[in-house]
Formats: sequence, C-alpha cells, structure tokens
Amino acid sequence: MVSERRHTRSSNRWIALFHLFAQRAPAGAVLADDQGLPLVAVGMPDAEADVAAAELVRTNEPPIATALGLEVRLFVRALDAQAQRWLASDVARILAMP
Repeated sequence: MVSERRHTRSSNRWIALFHLFAQRAPAGAVLADDQGLPLVAVGMPDAEADVAAAELVRTNEPPIATALGLEVRLFVRALDAQAQRWLASDVARILAMP
C-alpha cells in the first residue's frame, strides 16, 4: 500500500486515510491529488499506483473533495456505485478534519 509521501501535512488525516483504505478499499483503489501524485493506493506496486494517479488527472472525473488546497480524485475498479460514494464520502470527511 502506498501512503502519503509528503511530510508537511498533519499526519492524523493521512493515518486515517491509510486505515480507511486498508479496511474498506479493494485492491486497485487509488486516491490521488490534483497533480497526479498518489496519496493512498491499495494492492498494487508503487509504479502502478503512480501511473493510475497520473491517469486520474487526465480524466474528466470530478474531484471527490477539496481540502488542504488539494483536489483529490478516487479511482476504484471493483466497487459498485453506492460503495464508491460511501468511500468518497468518508475520504471527504477525513480530509475535512481539523
């Protein structure tokens, strides 16, 4: 699992995201920022996570949340639409934490 590589942000949010993805996201799930950098990825090597995150920027997928000056996008292959909405909602809630 890839986790946030930047060290300038509060770790509580990123730890919560890491745990959320570890518990509820299927293999192949990627959360990326608006620059195409993976924030959290599950079940794939780092190189694949980097490619998937970069692809998210090129798509017209709307961001699921804007927080900390970032627009974050979610890619999940193996979840139905309702489960994706729940995961996206949880990500947005975590990023909105003070």
